[in-house]
Amino acid sequence: MPIASWGIRQINWEASTASLTSELIAKRVELTRLLVDYALFKHRDVFAPAIAMGGDRAIEGMRLKAACIEMGERYRAFIRSPDSGQRIDDWSSYRYEALAMAIELHKHLISERVAIRKLLGLRAKDLPIEQLTIEEPAEELQHHGDDEHIDYI
Repeated sequence: MPIASWGIRQINWEASTASLTSELIAKRVELTRLLVDYALFKHRDVFAPAIAMGGDRAIEGMRLKAACIEMGERYRAFIRSPDSGQRIDDWSSYRYEALAMAIELHKHLISERVAIRKLLGLRAKDLPIEQLTIEEPAEELQHHGDDEHIDYI
């Protein structure tokens, strides 16, 4: 979630810089690696045992597994499209596509985390809400001038 939040903030830049493009590419590689590791963990250690239990937990485990696969396919399509290399060079179009994907991914991870905690029987009061918030982007993407500052988490 921190990488998706970071990306959402960076996409607000009106113009891309070489350093921003480089950072976005590096963060996308890091995010992809983390998502693959996380998906493998969830499917093996959370969804499979819940499905094996049967009953309501199995139904919820299957729903979560299907939602995870669906989100993974949408993310994979975004990063693997034939023109993905050119898209980042067309910043005016790319930033809107990337912002939409980052927000969708972030919302998915938040709702999935809540659902997994319920599936595991964890109490809602133990859920650290501050870690689940997202800075909503402005209605229109903002211009940040020529400043090349990148706000790291």
